[in-house]
Amino acid sequence: MEYLLNYAWIGNKDYYCSEKFRSRSPIPAEFLNNVDQVAQKLSDITIWIWCDDAELTRRGKEVLLAFKQRHPNLHLKNLNNVPTYRENPVFEKIQKEPQAVKIWHKVDLLRLLVLAHVFKTTDVTWAFYSDFDVADPEIHSQRTRLILDKHSLLLNNSCVTPEETFIENNFMGFHRAISDEITQRFIPETVASFSRNKFSGWDAFWKCALEFCAIKKISVGDISFYHPSIRTKGRHKFDTQLLVIGQKPVISCAEVLRHMLSKRKTTNSQSCRV
Repeated sequence: MEYLLNYAWIGNKDYYCSEKFRSRSPIPAEFLNNVDQVAQKLSDITIWIWCDDAELTRRGKEVLLAFKQRHPNLHLKNLNNVPTYRENPVFEKIQKEPQAVKIWHKVDLLRLLVLAHVFKTTDVTWAFYSDFDVADPEIHSQRTRLILDKHSLLLNNSCVTPEETFIENNFMGFHRAISDEITQRFIPETVASFSRNKFSGWDAFWKCALEFCAIKKISVGDISFYHPSIRTKGRHKFDTQLLVIGQKPVISCAEVLRHMLSKRKTTNSQSCRV
């Protein structure tokens, strides 16, 4: 496998509570809408969506399975099959601190653990991670290819001015040749940062990126460019009752689910007749 694009979702009711919405989608539907468009555009790229099966309700699993059926290149993966997630105390379900305090520690570490696991358990050459709100990973774009072929690492940035380029950790791509950077630099530094940064692991990611650039004698602008978020386009509405399906404007998650269940019933009845 040459390319693998990964998304990962951890439930956090302080941020988004699926029970408040009719669809009961475990992932906000605006994010699934975005992945739907990415999967269509990158139909030749394998896409994995990582979730903790133990945290999904029965309805949540049905919604995701129905969504998965839309794209042959899209697959659902269980985070509990990642030992470094399953056995890491950062991801313990019960903690003294409110969920809002720890969620960014979890998310910032999870991104890296998923990529490390992918390199360890597959033969993938290029592994990418993207947050659900990154509008276009641009994996096949010319500027992506130029950066990856030259430096083997691609990151996102929020470029304020040419002199002020801030690295973001919501999108990243690594070549297998430098996958040790994840396990030997990015992950240890991120974990170590939790004791000094009570909010997130972003500062550790930024430090690691600067160290990588210093060793290679390049600038952060050489390994990054701006990947817009759907939120910067005014689309961040948390409208979890709508999903884009094919050429239709929008339909509800419930309609997706009913469609899938009707196909299943038809198949089962035909099997019974046989």
